[in-house]
Amino acid sequence: MKKLIITAFLLIVGFTTAFSQPYGHRKQKQELIDKERIPFFTNYLDLSPQEAEKFWPLYNEYLNKKQSLFKEMRSIKMKLKNSSSDISDTEAENLNKEYISIQEKQFKLLKEYNEKFKKILPINKVNKIYFAEREFRKYLLKQLRKNRRQ
Repeated sequence: MKKLIITAFLLIVGFTTAFSQPYGHRKQKQELIDKERIPFFTNYLDLSPQEAEKFWPLYNEYLNKKQSLFKEMRSIKMKLKNSSSDISDTEAENLNKEYISIQEKQFKLLKEYNEKFKKILPINKVNKIYFAEREFRKYLLKQLRKNRRQ
């Protein structure tokens, strides 16, 4: 009986440790990315301290909503990819509608926050936001390659 309890305890501790590390590691990576994002965007957009004070809470809100939709989209794409030809037409139609619905939500989100950004930043800086996102991804990839070589 003691062996059973000890084995169960060790399994519980092992699984808890095993499953907690990837999440913690992912969270740590996200924190590092967020730490890099602020100076990169502030410099790229040439934000004044007053603009940055208004921009960052709004941008973080936008980014959270955008990431949430991205997760939904990834889930739908996995369903589409994993759905075989044996699913019914009704199921295939529902997946199709979900995919299009998320695409529409992404577009509405972009339009909504574009208007909000225009209220706090000059239009030239608003236009640069979308380029900054792409350039930031490139910057992160360069940093990752650089770190791998070291």
